[in-house]
Amino acid sequence: GIAQNSHPDIDVAALDLSGAQDIYYREYWLAGVCPKLTPAVAIIHFDGCVNHGSGRARKFLQRSVGAVEDGAIGNKTLAAVASTPEEKIINSLSQIRTQFYRDIVNNDPSQSKFLNGWLTRISEVTAYAGTLV
Repeated sequence: GIAQNSHPDIDVAALDLSGAQDIYYREYWLAGVCPKLTPAVAIIHFDGCVNHGSGRARKFLQRSVGAVEDGAIGNKTLAAVASTPEEKIINSLSQIRTQFYRDIVNNDPSQSKFLNGWLTRISEVTAYAGTLV
């Protein structure tokens, strides 16, 4: 969802579909540089942007292709993405995100109630991304 505390100038409860789409497009799709990725990589990366924040998701993408993890998706990262098989990126992002959630639970066991939902989401988006390769 769209968090009210992240959007103090917007009445999130009254947000219509068009307004929500605009926020997702600007804050996650564009901020994640998704238009410069293949559809298969873009969809799993976009989901990571929504779940983890665009900055962390960009670093996860960089880690998945062996690029410098600075969170800035520039020509070097895009070249690394382009030279890495899509399946490898998708699987790597899935593993990185899965470990991220496991680390959350290891550091705060009270979060374990969310783990199955998080892992199901990653599994489903991974499978869907795989159909786009």
